[in-house]
Amino acid sequence: MQSWSYAVGMLMGSVAVVSASYVWVKYQRFGVGGAFLSFVGVVLLGLSVWSRARIEISEDGLRAEFERLQEQLEEVNRTTELVQHDLDSLHIRLTTGEQRFLEMAQVLRDRRLITGGDLEQLTTSGSAP
Repeated sequence: MQSWSYAVGMLMGSVAVVSASYVWVKYQRFGVGGAFLSFVGVVLLGLSVWSRARIEISEDGLRAEFERLQEQLEEVNRTTELVQHDLDSLHIRLTTGEQRFLEMAQVLRDRRLITGGDLEQLTTSGSAP
């Protein structure tokens, strides 16, 4: 249901804003109807994006808060931190795995199970001889 309301709000808001803009470009008339269509279009577009908008005009100036947008930004920040943590742990595991591989290859060479050339090929190409 939410996806339908989002799509309808975006569509109707866009149509309202585009129609008011078209009349302005074509006839250079805006008037009350154009202002109303623009307002309705912006409200429909805004309600499609934000779950709650709060706008205050006071002596200090204009203050606007958009709840859903802020929630989404916080979610992006949390996701970014989780991805960074996962990348850091993957980097540590890869580094540790590479060190273990090199140690095992050296042990095999010391036991004369592989030659020095094979060891060099393993450490430089990462593939078996």
